[in-house]
Amino acid sequence: MLALASAQLFDGKIDQAMTSYRELPTATGKAEFLTSYAKILMLQGDKARALETLREADALLTDKKGTLTRLDTTRQSESIAQAFADAGSPNEGRAILAEIADYRHRIPMNPMLLALMVQVAKSQAAIGFKDEAAQYLSESMDKALDQGLSLEPEQIFQIFETWASIDPKAAATVATDLVKVIAEGGPSAFEFAIWTGLSVGLPASEDRTAAIASARRSMAQAPERAAVLRLAPKLAGALRQNGKADEAQTLLDDTAAQASALSAPLDKAQTLLIVAEALTRAEEITKSEKLLNEILALRPGPGPQGAALRHYMSAVPAQFALLGKSDIAYDLVMKIDEPRRDMALIMAADKLAVKGDYHQAMRFLGKLNDEISAMMMAGIAQRLAGINS
Repeated sequence: MLALASAQLFDGKIDQAMTSYRELPTATGKAEFLTSYAKILMLQGDKARALETLREADALLTDKKGTLTRLDTTRQSESIAQAFADAGSPNEGRAILAEIADYRHRIPMNPMLLALMVQVAKSQAAIGFKDEAAQYLSESMDKALDQGLSLEPEQIFQIFETWASIDPKAAATVATDLVKVIAEGGPSAFEFAIWTGLSVGLPASEDRTAAIASARRSMAQAPERAAVLRLAPKLAGALRQNGKADEAQTLLDDTAAQASALSAPLDKAQTLLIVAEALTRAEEITKSEKLLNEILALRPGPGPQGAALRHYMSAVPAQFALLGKSDIAYDLVMKIDEPRRDMALIMAADKLAVKGDYHQAMRFLGKLNDEISAMMMAGIAQRLAGINS
C-alpha cells in the first residue's frame, strides 16, 4: 500500500495517493509517505508546506513512543532529517538526529547501539554538522572501550571508516593510540580493521597512503586469516581510490588464493562470497565465477555448521545473477531444497532489482508464494515510479 501510494504520488495523482495514505496501518509507513510528499512539494517550490509535512512525519515517529520503538524508526528519521536540510531547515534535521544520538547516554552501550550511533553520525555529518557527528563517535567509542565491549573486526572497520571521513585528525589519533594497546597482545585482525577503516575513510591521498601501508603490514601479520581476508576487498578499494588499480587487483587475486586455501568450510564459503562479489565489481567475471563454483563444490555436513554452510551456498545464485548469468542463477535456485529455496529466490531478485534488471527480478519473484514477493514487487514498482518521474 505504501508503494502504491508513492507511485500515485510520483504520477501526480495526489487525491488517489492521499486515499491510499489514509489506509496505511502504521505510523512508520505514514511517515515514509509524508517524507516523499514533502519532496514533491519541494520540487513544486512550496517549501513552507514541505516543512509542515515533515514536522507531521516526525511527530508520527516520536509522539509517545518508547525507547525500542523510537530506535527502530531511525532509518525513517534519517530520511526526514535529510529532507529538512534539503528544505532549508537543517537545524530541525539536526535536532531529530541529536535526539536519537542521546540514547548513547540513556542505555548501556552494546554492538547494535554502537552501529546505530555510527549510522546517525553519518547522517548528521551529511547535513552539515560534522562536529556533533564526531562527538557521537568519540563518546560512543569511549563507552564501548570502557565497558570492554566485544566487537567484530568488521564493526571496528565501519567505525574508523566513518570517523575518518568526518574528523580525519581525531580518527587518526585514536587509531594510533588504540593500535598501541592492541599490539601489546601481538598482531591481530583488529589492528588490520582499524588501519583499513582509515585507508577507506580518510579524504586526503597522502594520509591514505600512510594508512594503507600500515594496513598491508598488519594484514600480513594477523593470525585470524578468514576475518582479515573478508576485509581485504575494502583495502583493495582504498588502493583503487589512490590510483593503484594494478596493486588493488593483485591484492584481490592474492586474497582469492588465500580464501580458496582456508580449511574450515564455513569460513571458506563466507570469505569466498565476499571476494567473489569484489571481483564482480572489478569486472573480473571469470575469476568471480571460479570462486562461486568452489563454494558450490563444498559438502555440508549435519548439524548447525552444515546448516550455516547451506545458507552461504544459497547466496551463490544471487552472485551469478550479479554476473549477468541469470539463467544459471535460476537453474541453481530451482535445485535448492524447498525450505531454503525461497530465501535464495529473494536474494537473487534483490540483487537483480538493485542492478536495475527488473524483468529478471520478476522472473524470480514469480516463484515465491508469500507476502515477501508482494512487498518486493511493490518495491520494484516504487523504483519504476521514481525513475519515470
